Amino acid sequence: MVDALANNNDFLFDPVRMSAVPFVVSFGGIGDIYFHDTAGATGIWALGPVDINAGSPPDDVDGLELWGSPDMDDADRFSIIGDALGGGTAIFTYVPGAHNSSPYLTHAALAAAIGVGHTVDIDALMVADRDGDGVWSAPDSIIFSLWPDATHDGGEIWEWDFVGLPTFLVHGGIVWDTANPVGAIFGVATENINAFEAIPAPGTLALLGLGGLFLRRRRRA
Repeated sequence: MVDALANNNDFLFDPVRMSAVPFVVSFGGIGDIYFHDTAGATGIWALGPVDINAGSPPDDVDGLELWGSPDMDDADRFSIIGDALGGGTAIFTYVPGAHNSSPYLTHAALAAAIGVGHTVDIDALMVADRDGDGVWSAPDSIIFSLWPDATHDGGEIWEWDFVGLPTFLVHGGIVWDTANPVGAIFGVATENINAFEAIPAPGTLALLGLGGLFLRRRRRA
């Protein structure tokens, strides 16, 4: 089952890294989408039972790709739910014309970069595949969060350039590391960020009609 979603050249990728635009996030077990602006203000960006799926809200939103075409071919970088449990690929490249996928980034490279000795599960994602070759290489960059494990609470957001090592995103005057109280910031009872995307303004609800959401009806164990 698909988890994180991204485009090969996500819109507003560099501005969100520079804390020049807001971002939106979803959380495990919560069907709403929240925003965080460049001044540190937060709120609900989209209500699950109203803006996302009226009358039948999702358990949570696992993937956000808001800037693509309605046929979803725009979401051509993705991860799989539970991908850390088997296989060596953390992020895949989808080729729309061929309707197949190939590895973009391996678990081994990701785990080594953040300095852990176990596989990790990509949970939220933005991508800048700057050379467009479909493989993690110079001069690519990603923004990502992980499913909680023994080392991470799921609220961390990293930015990573291929030529360096991952560092924690700084946005709205906050370092998005493990010590950051994500639940308190957003007023939710979890630290687990499920999806991540940049937006030009918190009130831009119309974007939901331009891209894709991946909605979960059954929560991950």
